[in-house]
Amino acid sequence: MDREEINALLLERLSWVLSQREPIATEDDLKNLMQGGLTRDEAMGIFLMTAMDLDMEEMEAREIYHRYLPRMLREMTPETVNRDPYVQAMSGLSGEMEGRILTEDAIAAGEIFLRGDMQVDRDGRVLPPVGYSLSEIRYPAMGDEDGSWMSCEPFEIATLRPKAEEAGGKVVSLGLGLGYYAFHALLNPNVTEVICVERDEGIIRLFENHLLPRFPRRERLSILHMDAFDYVRERLGEDLPDTVMVDLWRDAGDGTELYERMKALETAGPRWQYWIEDMIRYYRSARA
Repeated sequence: MDREEINALLLERLSWVLSQREPIATEDDLKNLMQGGLTRDEAMGIFLMTAMDLDMEEMEAREIYHRYLPRMLREMTPETVNRDPYVQAMSGLSGEMEGRILTEDAIAAGEIFLRGDMQVDRDGRVLPPVGYSLSEIRYPAMGDEDGSWMSCEPFEIATLRPKAEEAGGKVVSLGLGLGYYAFHALLNPNVTEVICVERDEGIIRLFENHLLPRFPRRERLSILHMDAFDYVRERLGEDLPDTVMVDLWRDAGDGTELYERMKALETAGPRWQYWIEDMIRYYRSARA
């Protein structure tokens, strides 16, 4: 296999494991392997290889284990989430409006999860950052009776908080969600105000009734009920923001087309930010 084929194999198998949302090892499992001299990350890597159904007798599997996983896989603790100011502010929060439920979701002990945006090294190896914890990680979420579909898990924290900390001046956030980006933008002393554009009126009402009261500087936050693309075409020039954050998709799969549509509407002046842009760009180039 060449490099691109190994990349594709890794992403296909890893995506399947992530989609299962199940533990792949316990602390005792790791301790047993560590008796042979492996580090905890190396031991977890063995279990991840098994979960991905990759045979270490195969050359491409050995390449993934020795050249990819050591740069991808890291142990994390619940403190990664628990010490986040947004998570602390929303602790114990619950509520329901129009079928939308504020609740908590969790990553189980021994389950793997994404912990950052896509990375590609100079040799073309794709290195999606993957984390695991030996303790359950709980985080705020929104969903319905069938489960959560919007959350503040480690991946969102790692990919949204740095962008909020890089923002400045008047900020427009295209997409409201749980307000995680807006919360951290308001904590940023370089941000003067935040405008959130959200087309789902039910999410707006849930946010205003349950989440907004716990926000810092909430007098600097306004919410506009409007489609994001209509806003950029019709209102962006009037508001003259310094930073525009685009967060309209659930993942890279549904984000590519939306990303391309918004990039075509970009205007000079504001600093444009896009959630998981590196991941979307990778899948766009791989598809091409």
